[in-house]
Amino acid sequence: MKMCFTIRNFFGMESMVGGGLLWAGEEVAMRHTVEDIVLLLSDEGAMAPEACARALNVTTRTVRTYVSRVNKQLEGIAHIELAHGAYRLVIDDRRQFSVWLVKAREPMRGVFSRDVPNRVYYLLNDLLARTGWITIDALAGMLYVSSRTISHELKGVEKVLQTYGLALEKRPHYGIRVTGDEMDRRTCLASIALQWLEDSGSAHGTQRYEDFSATSMVGGELDLPVIARCVDRVLGACNFQVASISYQNLLVHIAVALLRIREGHYVPMRRESLAHIESTDAYDVAKKVAAEVDHEFKVKLPPEEVGYIAIHLEGKRLLDNGNDSGSSPVISDAIWEIVTEMLDRVNDAFHFDFRSDLELRVNLAKHTAPLMVRLKYDMALKNPLLDDIFARLPLAYAMASECATVLTERTGVVPSEDEIGYIALSFALAIERKHADMPKKNIVIVCASGAGSSRLLEYRCRQEFGSYLGEVCTCNVSQVPDLDYSHIDYVFTTVPLPDSIPVPVREVSVFLDTNDIALARETLRNSRESTRLLDYFSRDLFVADASFASKDEAIRRLCSMVATKDGIDDDLAVLVREREQMAPTAFGNAIAMPHPMHAVGRTTRVCVAVLKQPISWSDDQSARLIFLISPARDAGLSLQGFFEAMADLLTDKEAMQLLMRDPAYQTLVDCVEHREKGRNR
Repeated sequence: MKMCFTIRNFFGMESMVGGGLLWAGEEVAMRHTVEDIVLLLSDEGAMAPEACARALNVTTRTVRTYVSRVNKQLEGIAHIELAHGAYRLVIDDRRQFSVWLVKAREPMRGVFSRDVPNRVYYLLNDLLARTGWITIDALAGMLYVSSRTISHELKGVEKVLQTYGLALEKRPHYGIRVTGDEMDRRTCLASIALQWLEDSGSAHGTQRYEDFSATSMVGGELDLPVIARCVDRVLGACNFQVASISYQNLLVHIAVALLRIREGHYVPMRRESLAHIESTDAYDVAKKVAAEVDHEFKVKLPPEEVGYIAIHLEGKRLLDNGNDSGSSPVISDAIWEIVTEMLDRVNDAFHFDFRSDLELRVNLAKHTAPLMVRLKYDMALKNPLLDDIFARLPLAYAMASECATVLTERTGVVPSEDEIGYIALSFALAIERKHADMPKKNIVIVCASGAGSSRLLEYRCRQEFGSYLGEVCTCNVSQVPDLDYSHIDYVFTTVPLPDSIPVPVREVSVFLDTNDIALARETLRNSRESTRLLDYFSRDLFVADASFASKDEAIRRLCSMVATKDGIDDDLAVLVREREQMAPTAFGNAIAMPHPMHAVGRTTRVCVAVLKQPISWSDDQSARLIFLISPARDAGLSLQGFFEAMADLLTDKEAMQLLMRDPAYQTLVDCVEHREKGRNR
């Protein structure tokens, strides 16, 4: 009987395919949305209700429910009708439907996400587990869909495989199969499982590992809880700490290793690499973990496999000098030197001087030591906070991306966005500390009546901005003219006030909504002489409805515009490309902020391009808004305010979407002025 290893509930479905991460019979139970049946009929054409039910693995009654939902949600765009015993998709507004269809088929940022069709997950699992060939017709039969549908889904499969250095080989009369290194195959399999854990809530601690069991058709149970117990026993006995956010990566790595070993697939390791790992204390811990696993699952792990467990342990361990065991490594001079270079690079690029911030230095050193191990052995570390970091911390991410160029130069490996995101968290805290060290601001809170509403707003302000605030006073509208403003920095009010007030005024709601909080924090961070961001833009450095064939063409043309206007002798495009090779500068939401390796401009300028269609900027990031920044050589500390203001603009989702909808220079001006007025009102 063919052995099947499974991690049940990772995908809410099961597969009879040999060696896959999923198992549970020949029928595939998938989650369904409105998109499922629309995409099905769009691909297949007219289908009888019974055929739809088989394809979606539901009842015909459920299919009728889906049809009803489609017709309600896509009213005016498309609808499904039943004619001559078959459902067919009728498109009412082809332009709007095309937009909807692209959105429905486009995965979210990242290789694996909830929006990747479940069939893609299934096919990846199946093909990664196979060593031989399989025909498209055979896959279609397993999933109860047509060969045409499988061919369409395989495009998504190929895109994911390429990200991991794998390929989909096709041969007439044989079929298809995945080719590539065993380690790349395992990394891809592990990523599928880790993404599902995250989507299911385990990554954030909302579900226990007992919910994610794995069962083998022969040889008894093989599951994450058992693996977790093996690891916990050893780590506890050895007092060896592993960062909690990396813990599940280690468990899944071991699970995938057991799966592949039982199928006869091992990972080779160079003798010199194994010798280096064997000399670490992590290898001793890994041998104990391997012994526990062997005891539970009766699978003997060879030295190379133990070495990879040791690499995972060494690459995920906590550097904690307070560990009483004395086994935690002290930060080496080499790591300290790398951190110094990272902070120098940030100071040169952004004119933020963190070199005397000891807390940041230590945080970066503690993260960089295991990170260098991961880079050396090409290990992937998932960052579940990455989307939030892109959206909320673009300046910190830009600084971390600049640091990544140092790591690339040292190792020859470009750190992933996930790794850069972890570095960004350290910089985000450092930026907050820098602002917290600024003089406290005294504010007055004004409400229509005073009393309860003003006290509520005072509480919310202290809750959200306590580190920025000194004295906080409350009053009603009638008391405003008689106030002594000599020691007041700002006024926060829920009602309009006269223009004669001598300090900046910020209008907010009583409950401080998200936009209020962002603008108020920006107000308190900045002095009254805040950076005027609009001074860095110009109409002749704005390109609307641009069409660039590639990232390289975009950089070349935009750099040429800046160089011509600023009279730059250096080849700006070469410096920008050099910077991009170290680490791409895409920050999610279809936005990129390229800049040169070092400042060469006479004046700090921003060249903006709004593209008709997005272009690929990195492996899994596209860009439709490009803000090419050319800093001045002698900009000094003024760049601090500039980059903070730019970060605030780029995180204004409404402003960026408006600019994409209405790609005009005046739109950009309006967006910038709106934010600056909000800061000073």
